[in-house]
Amino acid sequence: MSEQRTSRPDASEKPASMSLGEAIVWTAIVAYLGLVAIFAWNPTPLAQGLAAIGFASAFVHCALTYGVRTLWPCSRSASP
Repeated sequence: MSEQRTSRPDASEKPASMSLGEAIVWTAIVAYLGLVAIFAWNPTPLAQGLAAIGFASAFVHCALTYGVRTLWPCSRSASP
């Protein structure tokens, strides 16, 4: 009988490392969240701008993940 290889990596295999692009994206996310935590206590224009960026990012993430049609449930035709 031939031995089939499973999709699980062996313990001797090195796990995949993060690419440079992924590292840059995650660093930017951490920096943004740090700025939000620092400036959220005072209602300054910078804090409001950071909140607007966060809201827009969440909106885009929702649209890309679930589809644009799920953002406006009232626009769907009513089913009988």
